[in-house]
Amino acid sequence: MVITSSLLEIFDNIIYNTSNNLNIVMHNIHIAGTGTWHPKDKITNEEIVASFNSYVDDFNKKNDEAIKNGDVEEMTYSSSDFIEKASGIKTRYVIDKLEFLIQVG
Repeated sequence: MVITSSLLEIFDNIIYNTSNNLNIVMHNIHIAGTGTWHPKDKITNEEIVASFNSYVDDFNKKNDEAIKNGDVEEMTYSSSDFIEKASGIKTRYVIDKLEFLIQVG
């Protein structure tokens, strides 16, 4: 079977949507705008680690008896080096910094 160039153009304009099994034909695609926006709040790995490690302290204190009995595994601290190595991310932008970080109280 030989596929002509007009058939190739048609195939190039069809996207198969696997979530609902529809064929969507797209014509005249163009970029409507350019630029970048990001929220003003930025969180570093050090801030995430400080928040998480505070949670670890609280968890381990609340579960001290169960940890000693072997019923609950003790949580361990994290580090900013681990986060960067695992994700490659040093900082991230968020809309609400305080809501993102764990509030232990």
